[in-house]
Amino acid sequence: MRYPLESLYTLLSTLLKMMCLKLGLILLLFFSASVFSTEVGQLVPDCPVMTSMTSQPVKLSDYQGKVLLIDFWATWCPPCEQSMPFLNRLRNEFKDKDFEIVAINVDDDTEETKRFLDTHVVDYPILLDPKAQCPPLFKVKAMPSSYFVDRTGKIRAIHLGYRESDQVEIRKHVLELLGE
Repeated sequence: MRYPLESLYTLLSTLLKMMCLKLGLILLLFFSASVFSTEVGQLVPDCPVMTSMTSQPVKLSDYQGKVLLIDFWATWCPPCEQSMPFLNRLRNEFKDKDFEIVAINVDDDTEETKRFLDTHVVDYPILLDPKAQCPPLFKVKAMPSSYFVDRTGKIRAIHLGYRESDQVEIRKHVLELLGE
């Protein structure tokens, strides 16, 4: 099939405009996500309301005034599971000093999370975010991801992943914030 040169030009011109428009939208979304994502020095975003393990609505702003370690985790994440005994010890060591750990679970199956917690001791609050609405606001890049928040609600440090050797660094962040 032969196309007249003018028709071919019109077709290519239209396709090029559509591709540029799509590329522009992709770039806009990418850069706006970077601008509006949470990073060190920014205030903690107040995620859409999550629920506690007892189905009570909870917001991160409920913890304003405390030093906070926000830990994003999932049941399918072995390092998340490995961090739990250490986080229990850390929370129990500093709970009388206006320190709290809030673990945000992002599994879509809350019943699976409850079954997991039936066999794992956790001494700190677990919040359920089955639609994973909170992680994009924090720009979560790994599981687990820990955000260290000062008493004013400002993120002061971010730690990605977990290995036993990370305990010193995590504890150091908490001690620095408690000393302020």
